Amino acid sequence: MDNYVKQVYIAQELFQNYDQELLIRKFGLEHDTEYLYIEFVGRHYRIVRATGAIEVFGLPSGRIGRREGQAEREGQRDRLDVQAEEESQIGRSVQSETNGQVRQFVQGEVNDRISREGYTSCLDFEVVMSIYDILCCSKEQPQLSGEWCPVQSLQVTMSSPSPDRMTRSYAKAFSGHVEELKNACRALGGEQQSVPASADACYKLRLFPFFPVIVQFWDGDEEFEPVIMLLWDRRTLDFMHFETTYYVMGHLLKRLKELMGMRE
Repeated sequence: MDNYVKQVYIAQELFQNYDQELLIRKFGLEHDTEYLYIEFVGRHYRIVRATGAIEVFGLPSGRIGRREGQAEREGQRDRLDVQAEEESQIGRSVQSETNGQVRQFVQGEVNDRISREGYTSCLDFEVVMSIYDILCCSKEQPQLSGEWCPVQSLQVTMSSPSPDRMTRSYAKAFSGHVEELKNACRALGGEQQSVPASADACYKLRLFPFFPVIVQFWDGDEEFEPVIMLLWDRRTLDFMHFETTYYVMGHLLKRLKELMGMRE
């Protein structure tokens, strides 16, 4: 067992120390006697209330996102397109904002579907830690500011790491595939934004139903390298630790690449 998986199991145990009823009220979580339900980057997850374990809907068991074996090239894009459409249908919800508190009211059809079999264990470190952190470590009543900034502006310190090292490889992979990137953003429920500074793609994506980011992409040419930039709400650290933004960023970029039909 590697250290990442060990940390996942430790986090499961720690989750059991938190007041689940408080978390339900705080984020308007769908729930029943056995599970808490939450969406993250277009997929449905549930937390086993008795153990803290996280399960994902509609994917093979294991560390989702780190695929084992070789996927077949032929038909891979079609399978991902079908999966994206299914997830989009499952994930449609009605958002209501009252007194600055965002609540999620999931349609009855979704309630029926998520109660069926189809969930399997999720040990993906980025996913698990992102979900636990926003649920358990956010402020008592986190509220979005509606103002956007790059991630390094969130933490006032000279040592804030640049995300360029993470985003550069994805920007190169996405170069020449602007339409595929737009389609992937739309598959995740993305809302197209006004295009700043001639960006080739600009979408607001809800990582969680109550927490959005903006993805901007400039394609490369003979003179300039391709660039990806994620913009975060200025009150992001009311929702999660600074370190968690990098887990979230990494998972989002992987999901976009996957939905574009590209392999990690």
